Amino acid sequence: MRRKKSFSVPRLMALVFILFLVIIIAVTIISFVRADRIMNIAPSPLDPFATNVIGKHQNVSFRSAEDQYTLKGWWLPHTTKDPKGTVILIHDRGANRLQFSLDTHHLYSFFTDSGFNVLAFDQRGCGDSSSGLHAYGYNVYEDVLAAIKYAKGKTPSLPLILMGYGAGNSAIWHAWNSLPSSLDEQVETANADEINLSRNDISGIIMDTPAKSTEDCIKSDIDATRLPLRKLFYWSIPLAIRLSTSNSADLDFLNLILDAPCPIYMTRNKFDEVYPPENINSLFSEVARLRSSTATIFETEGQGHVTGWLDQQGAYKDELGKFLQQWFGN
Repeated sequence: MRRKKSFSVPRLMALVFILFLVIIIAVTIISFVRADRIMNIAPSPLDPFATNVIGKHQNVSFRSAEDQYTLKGWWLPHTTKDPKGTVILIHDRGANRLQFSLDTHHLYSFFTDSGFNVLAFDQRGCGDSSSGLHAYGYNVYEDVLAAIKYAKGKTPSLPLILMGYGAGNSAIWHAWNSLPSSLDEQVETANADEINLSRNDISGIIMDTPAKSTEDCIKSDIDATRLPLRKLFYWSIPLAIRLSTSNSADLDFLNLILDAPCPIYMTRNKFDEVYPPENINSLFSEVARLRSSTATIFETEGQGHVTGWLDQQGAYKDELGKFLQQWFGN
């Protein structure tokens, strides 16, 4: 009578280890493939438009990331007697300088008629700008820095205001984090021909539908895919994207928002169904609680993602106009 072979514990442990290793390798491969797919977004061409619809504007271009990318955009001058500042618009991921398609021209007019110049540009891989990996704020912050530098060179004496939409806010805070608190006078004097930047160059930040971190933006895009077991990749795909951009660090935007000395404006649809509600709710409530004197919160009742301007344009203009008048009216 044959005796059954015993299944040894070491053999069982070896099989478990091999299975675990196979799973790790599979998750790693899938994560990097998905990360590459996410970063290689399809270019979003500008919608056909008539020049007279956009209004008075100048075609502009400037370089980003040590001249790797040419960014194209528009400069729209203020229409009032005296300028109040310059607004730099940073569009959402997958969009372009026409954030709201042809309805964006109403936004341009709102700012220019209120005394503000507007710089609207296409980030890398979007619109008419150079193609390139678009890794949210982990690398697009360089495009924001290039836009700030361009606007500062064009209007050096005017306040600069950044306005981001969706994941564009991620690029704003990564750009902010990369800037020194102030310029060293000796460095500024030694490089008189170069435009140097610091956080003091940013006079205000307007955020339409911000997330609490870049990772939250990525998770929302993972949720939009049909990837099986999506939550399993919540940590691995963001990690793969960070590693693909020189191991960029993830940032908690709340701490940066609370520390920023400039006035802050935040708006969103109260029932946004794209970003994780628990994170977004805490972001808005903490800013309202801890920055009540220098932050304005405006929430609409809609469910759409970054659609407040389209759905509630009248109230949107009124509340944003009050903020601009309060801080930049004189």
